[in-house]
Amino acid sequence: MKAYYNDSDKNCCEWMRNLADAGMITQGTIDARSIHDVLPADLVGHDRVHFFAGIAGWDHALNLAGWGERRIWTASLPCQPFSCAGKRLGAADERHLWPVFFRLVRECRPPV
Repeated sequence: MKAYYNDSDKNCCEWMRNLADAGMITQGTIDARSIHDVLPADLVGHDRVHFFAGIAGWDHALNLAGWGERRIWTASLPCQPFSCAGKRLGAADERHLWPVFFRLVRECRPPV
C-alpha cells in the first residue's frame, strides 16, 4: 500500500516525513506543492490520497479504524472562505480550493 500526502505547509510535510520514517503513517509520497500544481498522473499508484494533509490525521484515523488496504481519498479543504471566522468571501476567496480538488476527483474517480 502506498499513500500520497499533499500540503503546501513545509512544516507539516516535514512532520509527515518524520511520522512515515517512524512507521506511524502509511509510507508514500509527501508533496509540498500547491494543489493547483497536482496532476492526475501524480496520483497514479497511490492507494490513499490525502489533500490538505496537515499532520496526517486522516491516515492515522484510517489505521486506527482498521480501514485496511482499500483505496480512499481524503481532504480537509480550507473553510475560511465560508467560515464566520474567515473573510466570508466565498468563491471570490483565493483559498476556495474546492473547484481545484473537485477537478482531480472528477478526473481520477477515486472509489471513496
